[in-house]
Amino acid sequence: MTSPTSVATAAAPAVATPASPKKAVAAAFAGAFIEWYDFYLYGIAAALVFPRIFFPSQTRPLHC
Repeated sequence: MTSPTSVATAAAPAVATPASPKKAVAAAFAGAFIEWYDFYLYGIAAALVFPRIFFPSQTRPLHC
């Protein structure tokens, strides 16, 4: 049993400050950049690497 004097008091909720528009734009740009970079890398791997891994007998050597 706990006594009424040992009950912990709840902390006051933190006051939310408005986010900076510049910070929001920078975060959106960084997220979009990472997404397009990931898409680009996967596209390159899908064209050059994955066919050799999944279909080794059906791929021709790449002549540059």
